[in-house]
Amino acid sequence: MTTPQDLDERFRAELAGLVAATVIRDLDEPVRDDTALTGVQARALYDAQCTSRHLDLAARWLRSFDAGYYTIGSSGHEGNAAVAAALRPTDPALLHYRSGGFYCMRAAQVPGSDPIRDVLRGVVASSKDPIAGGRHKVFGHPDLHVVPTTSTIASHLPRAVGVAYALGRGRRRTPAGSGSGVGPGLGNSHGWPGDALVVCSFGDASVNHAAATAAFNTAGWCDHVGLRLPLLFVCEDNSLGISVRSPDGWVTAALSSRPGVRYYAADGCDSAATYDRAAEAAAWVRRFRRPAVLHLTTVRLMGHAGADAEMAYRSPVEIAADLARDPLVRTARLLVEAGVAAPAELMARYDELGWDVRRVAEEVLGEPKLGSASEVTAPLAPRRPVRDLMSRAVADAAADLIDEAVDPDAGSDIGDDLEFAEAHRARPVAEDTAAPSPAAAVPTAVPEGTAPAVSEAGVSAVSEAGTPAHRVVPSHRAPSADDDAPVPALRSSAGAGQHALDDPSEDTDDAAGGDEWPDPGTGALPAEPLDEAAGDPADSTGAADAAASAGPAGAAAPAGAAGSAGASGPASAAGPASAAGPASAAGPQGASGSPGGDDGVEPADSEQHADRDAPEPADDNRANGNGHPPTRAAAFNGRLPERAGPLTLAQTINAALTDAMLAYPQMVVFGEDVAAKGGVYGVTKGLRDRFGATRVFDTLLDETSILGLGLGAGLAGMLPVPEIQYLAYLHNAEDQLRGEAATMQFFSQGAYHNPMVVRVAGLAYQQGFGGHFHNDNALAVLRDIPGLVVAAPARAEDAAPMLRTCLASAVVDGSVVVFLEPIALYHTRDLHTDRDNWWLSEYAPPSEWSAIHVPIGRARAYHSGPNDDLTIITFGNGVRMSLRAAARLSEEGVSCRVVDLRWLSPLPVGDIIKHASDTGRVLVVDETRRSGGVGEGIIAALVDAGYVGVARRVAAVDSFVPLGPAANHVLVSEEQIVQGAKSLLAR
Repeated sequence: MTTPQDLDERFRAELAGLVAATVIRDLDEPVRDDTALTGVQARALYDAQCTSRHLDLAARWLRSFDAGYYTIGSSGHEGNAAVAAALRPTDPALLHYRSGGFYCMRAAQVPGSDPIRDVLRGVVASSKDPIAGGRHKVFGHPDLHVVPTTSTIASHLPRAVGVAYALGRGRRRTPAGSGSGVGPGLGNSHGWPGDALVVCSFGDASVNHAAATAAFNTAGWCDHVGLRLPLLFVCEDNSLGISVRSPDGWVTAALSSRPGVRYYAADGCDSAATYDRAAEAAAWVRRFRRPAVLHLTTVRLMGHAGADAEMAYRSPVEIAADLARDPLVRTARLLVEAGVAAPAELMARYDELGWDVRRVAEEVLGEPKLGSASEVTAPLAPRRPVRDLMSRAVADAAADLIDEAVDPDAGSDIGDDLEFAEAHRARPVAEDTAAPSPAAAVPTAVPEGTAPAVSEAGVSAVSEAGTPAHRVVPSHRAPSADDDAPVPALRSSAGAGQHALDDPSEDTDDAAGGDEWPDPGTGALPAEPLDEAAGDPADSTGAADAAASAGPAGAAAPAGAAGSAGASGPASAAGPASAAGPASAAGPQGASGSPGGDDGVEPADSEQHADRDAPEPADDNRANGNGHPPTRAAAFNGRLPERAGPLTLAQTINAALTDAMLAYPQMVVFGEDVAAKGGVYGVTKGLRDRFGATRVFDTLLDETSILGLGLGAGLAGMLPVPEIQYLAYLHNAEDQLRGEAATMQFFSQGAYHNPMVVRVAGLAYQQGFGGHFHNDNALAVLRDIPGLVVAAPARAEDAAPMLRTCLASAVVDGSVVVFLEPIALYHTRDLHTDRDNWWLSEYAPPSEWSAIHVPIGRARAYHSGPNDDLTIITFGNGVRMSLRAAARLSEEGVSCRVVDLRWLSPLPVGDIIKHASDTGRVLVVDETRRSGGVGEGIIAALVDAGYVGVARRVAAVDSFVPLGPAANHVLVSEEQIVQGAKSLLAR
C-alpha cells in the first residue's frame, strides 16, 4: 500500500535522479518537438500539479488526528490540469472529485484566487469554505466558473448536457431580478460568453452508470437531430471503481462507439499529450458546437481514499506499475529534459508549495464550523416572507401583462369560437332547494393562529346579498350586478362521475368543438444535421443555425393552425341520467365515489409510451420566430381566458402556462409529447404554436435526461418547466431531483441555482385507463427531499395562482418545485350532480393576481360554519371526494370543514393545527399509501403540536394500483370517508 510518506519520498528520489538537459529550449517554445505546450505553460502545470498533490497529502495528515473529513484525492490524476490549461477560465466546468489538478490550474488562470485555502477549508468543514460553507467538500467556485457537483458518480452528466443545451441554443436570457441585462455575447447571470463550452469530468466506472448512459445518449441524439451542444466530456480512466476493475478495452469501446459524440484519447499521465489532445477537442467543440469526449488514461495513487487498504485487491506489481506512471514525476522530467528547469529548482518549488499548503492547513484548523441546524439548512431554497418578494414577483409578472394594450372587444366573439362560452351558456341553474354544500363558503388560506376572517366574511357577504346558500362567488372578484342569477361557481359538465371525453384531447363532432385551446399544426421542415465530413465549418455552423430554433426534439410550430385542448363541453358529453346529487350515497364502485368518475381520464390516444417516435427536427416557421408574442391578446389569439367562462383544471393550467411564458421570456416548456401533440391530456395544447419550437419542444423519452436538461438550463439562466408524463415515470430519475437539483444551493450557499418547476401528471383514479404506471400514488420520495417544494392543486381556481407562486419562487429563490397535477381531475366538471359544473372556475385576469396570491405552505378551508363537528384534512382527489362526503353528512346534521392542504411539502402545519383544534375531531383522507404516505406527516404534525383531540386516517392500501375495477379495493373511496367520519363522531 502506498502511504503519503511513500509517495512523497518516491517523488523526491525520482526528481533527484533526473539529469539536467544539455540543450535548453526557450520558455516560449514547445517543450518538445511533438507538442504545442510551451515551457511557460509546462511550468504553470507543474505548479498546479504540485499544489494538488500536496493538498492530498495534507488531507491525509489532517485526517490522522481527526481534523480532516475528506481524503478522496487526485494523486495520479494531476494530468487533468492540462485540460484546464487548454480551456478558457470562463468555460463552465462540472468536475469529478479527482479533478484537483484541473481546479488548481483553473484558479491559476484567475487572478486573486486561492485554491489551497479553498480546498483545505472544504477538507476541514470550515464554515468559511467559499463554496459549500462546510457542508461538503466539493470543487466549486463562482469566480472560477466551477459548478459544484455531488460525489455520487455520473449524476452531474445530465446537468452538463442541459448547460450545454442552454449555451448552444444561443438565446439564453438573464433571470429576472438578476440586475444585469443580456449584452453582446453574454446571455446568463454567470458571465459565460456566447462561445463558451461546457466541460464535465468523470471516472471510468461512471461510464456504466445509468445517468452517464442517459447523458451520452442525449448528447448524441441532440447531435443527430442537428442541435448545438458545445460539451466536452472528460473521462479520467484509472481502470478502477474502488476495487472493481474496468475490463481491458471496455471504456475505450464504450466511449468511442457513442453515436454523435466525437472521441479523443490521450495518455493522462503525459501533460504535453493531454494538453494537445484537450486543445484539439476543445477547439472542435467550440467551433462546431458539437459534443465530444476526451478519454484520459490515468493512475490512482494511495488507494481510493484514506481508509482504503488497496493491498487487499491489488498486487504489489500492479501498484508499482502505477507509481512508475506518476504524472507529477513525468511533468518534472518533461521540464528538465526541455532545459526550462533544473531538478534542484523543481525540488525547491515543490517544497515551497508544500510549506504553503502546510501553513494554510494549520490556519484553517481554527476556523469555525457550522454551529446549528439553522446554519446548516440556511441555503435550502429560502422561503421569502409571504407578502414580500414572492408576492411582489407575482405582481410584477401581472403588471407586465396588464400594461399591454388589449382590444376591449377582443373577447366579444368568444361565443362563436370557443366551447367555453357554450358551456357557460348551457350550465344548469342549481335549484334553491339543493342542500347546502361545504363548498358554499369562499375558501381561503387562513393565517396561522387567526380566525378565518376572509372565509367567514365571504359567507356573510353572500348571505346578506340574498344569494342562495349553495352559491359560491368566485373569490377573485367581488359580486356584481350580473351575479343576480343563482349560478354555482364550482362548475363541471359530463356528470358527477363521468368525464366529458374518454379521449380528452381529441376533437368531437359537437359544433362548439369541445373544451379546446388552439391546436398547433403538424407541418414541419426537417433541418439538416451537422456533418463534419463537409469540412467547411461555416457549412456546419449554418446547419446548426437552422436547427437552433428547435428544442431537443427539434419540432417546429407552423403558424396559423388552431384546434383542441381538453375535454368536451356539456353539449357533447351529457352525464348519466341517474347521476347522484349531494344526497346520494353512491359507494366506492360508483361514479360518484371517485374524483374523476366512471371512466377516468384517458390519454389522447391509446399508443404505448415506448412506441412513440421522436419528431423530426425543424425550423421555427412562426412569423414571430423569437417565441414571444407581442401582446397577451396575440398570444391567446384574442381569446382571453378570463372572458371564456369557467374552465377545467387542464384548461386553467394551459392558460396559466401561456401567461407565464409571456411574463418570463426565459421560460421554456419541454418533455415527452408536450409540443406537437400538446400533451397526452391536452394540457400544453397550442403552446408551441403560440411561442414557437425554441420555447416549447418535445424531448426524447428519458426522464433522467429531461430533468438533467432542466437542471442545466436553469443553471444557465433559463426558467425550465419540464413535464414528467406520469408520476410513475419520475421514479426512474429521482436522483436528478434528490442528488442534483435539491443539493445545488446546499453545496454552493446560493452562489448557483437551478430554478425549475417540474410538472408531473399523477395520482390515481383513472379507473378507465392505465393501471399502476398511469395511476401512481407514491409521493414519499418527494416529500423526503430537503428544500423541494411539492404543490398539489385540486381545483382550477387554485391551480393558476399556485403555479404562478411556484414560478415566482423559482425565479426569486431558485426553488426546485414539483407541481403535481391530479390526472383524474384534469377534465372533471361536476362536484355533486350531473352537469352542476361546480368543479370549474373562472380564470382571473392579471389585474387580480395579487389579490388571489397563494403563498407556499398555506392550506385552503371549506367550511359550513363556526360550529363544525369535524375537520377533514386532505389533498388532490381527496378534496372532491371529501366535499361530496361532507354533503352527504350534512343531510344527517353533521357539519364538516374540509381543508385542502394544497402544498405537500412544506406541509401547512399552522393551518393543520388551527383547523384541527377548532373542531377537536380530525379525519385525514390520504390517497397515498398508508405506509409512508402524506397522512403520516399530518398525524405527526398534530402529535408534535400537542393536539389533544381525536384523529384517524383513511388511506390507500399498501399496494400498487391495479388495472380496472380492482383499483377500488385499494384506493380511498367516498364511502370510506363517510364511515370514517361517523366513527370519529361516535367516540
